[in-house]
Amino acid sequence: MKSHHLSGVLALALAGQAGAACVAEGPLETARWIHARERAFAFRAEDADPGNRHAFLSATLYSLLRAEWECQDVEEGICALESDPWINAQDGEELQPISFDMLPGSGTSATVRMSYRFGWRDVSDPAPVPGEATLMMTYDADLGCWVLDDLIGREHRSLRKQLEDYFRDAQQVGPKGP
Repeated sequence: MKSHHLSGVLALALAGQAGAACVAEGPLETARWIHARERAFAFRAEDADPGNRHAFLSATLYSLLRAEWECQDVEEGICALESDPWINAQDGEELQPISFDMLPGSGTSATVRMSYRFGWRDVSDPAPVPGEATLMMTYDADLGCWVLDDLIGREHRSLRKQLEDYFRDAQQVGPKGP
């Protein structure tokens, strides 16, 4: 009886460890978590460990962002990303209310829409306008977690495409000569 009880406790502990790698339980919760806790994930943060970001980014997006972070270190921040990928702007911000909604998906991919008002805090002119960002989520079977595969900002610009285009063009140009 004791060995059966111990094996049950061990199974629960292992299940907890497997789920511990996930930042949240499902795609909607993961999208909310990313926005609340890692909103600036696309930019290299001096106080953040970008190595931990693989827990909520797809392998493809993580690889592209690693190239961006390395470029930001070398080029002093002037690389593929010229604006906040959530709002596709350098100025302005997401204003309340902010809501997250699941759109129809499949068993391994999901789309989460984040709606908000875009504008400037404590500024009435120009008036805030509706904005939304779309988080393309995918299920990473190796991690057993939902991860972000793309972020499409307010002006319908894909973060992933922006990075792919920039680094493809940079490879075609080649290294800078003397």
